[in-house]
Amino acid sequence: MTEDQITTLAREYAEEATKDIPLDNDIKSLRESAIKLNAEGMEKRLRWLSRRYCLVEKSKAADLCRLTLEHGDSVDYGLIDGLTDIMWDIFPEIAKEVEG
Repeated sequence: MTEDQITTLAREYAEEATKDIPLDNDIKSLRESAIKLNAEGMEKRLRWLSRRYCLVEKSKAADLCRLTLEHGDSVDYGLIDGLTDIMWDIFPEIAKEVEG
């Protein structure tokens, strides 16, 4: 993930995590503070995770799984077979969704 993607994802998480805080004028600044704190904390966690793991948007992984599975009968069967094995190893849940 890029730095901007991490920041955006952290902000989205923070907004989701604080959505139950009312938007009354008296509490609006409290909600914004909570969003900021949650976003900062999540951003740190995502940066740590991205040093150890490859964070991939689920729709991108699903597209790759779908494309690989659709070309299973390709003349480059060895390549496609290898890619299919990789997809199943890395994204087993997504591969099940795509295949099913």
